[in-house]
Amino acid sequence: TRARLKACRKDLRLRSRSELTPSFLFVQLGARCSISRDGGDFTFSSSRLSPLTWAFSDRPFRVEDEVVTKAFFDHFDRVFREDAGGKPNAAFTFHNSRDNRFERPLVAIMTSASYVSDDPGGLRTTYSYKLEQSDDQKMEQALESLFEGSGRAEEIYT
Repeated sequence: TRARLKACRKDLRLRSRSELTPSFLFVQLGARCSISRDGGDFTFSSSRLSPLTWAFSDRPFRVEDEVVTKAFFDHFDRVFREDAGGKPNAAFTFHNSRDNRFERPLVAIMTSASYVSDDPGGLRTTYSYKLEQSDDQKMEQALESLFEGSGRAEEIYT
């Protein structure tokens, strides 16, 4: 029927449009960071993130770009809104400065992003992500496990 044909054409246009739009993964580098715990809430923070965040597309595209890290944080909620797929998963790799060893990669959901400039010139900026985990992510390495036996509310990594 005519209505079904119209619906099929519309569906085909929507699929074609989404297939022509790359999805991006992002990389941020930092020399020092911390994970803090306040009850069941966890926060990643660093004042030593690179001023640039690198973006690259997933297959089948081969696109790479850079974005200013502050702009990445400024647009975090707009880019990772629910109707665009929701908040991103992230993999963190850490070197534990206290024990001089690498931790297992930590996978978590970055639920919010913020930053604070500590000086009037804005040269020292501390970036923070609130973190949560799915049950599957907790099975590999739970945020809570970073604090087991330490009694501390913050773990520092280099």
